[in-house]
Amino acid sequence: MQVRLLLRGTFVKLLLGSIMKIGHVVRYKKFPHEELHNQGIIGIVISKPYKVEYDLIVVDIFWDRPRLSAERRTPFITWDYVDELEYVEGIVA
Repeated sequence: MQVRLLLRGTFVKLLLGSIMKIGHVVRYKKFPHEELHNQGIIGIVISKPYKVEYDLIVVDIFWDRPRLSAERRTPFITWDYVDELEYVEGIVA
């Protein structure tokens, strides 16, 4: 669920229930990544949430399979939008 608060004339988006922490086990949500969701790719959050531009919040993920892209230094580590990820049952403590 997303909530917007008015702070000094600026809207700030809070992602309730989507606070990713280091060690959480995650996968892609069915929308907008149905193909990746159905492949069962699983990853571990390896960074605290941070902003990339505007109010877009991302985390770094270490995936169980390579995610190839020319922009990435390693095929297993990517940054992904918090609202495009979901928790897998259980977390790494």
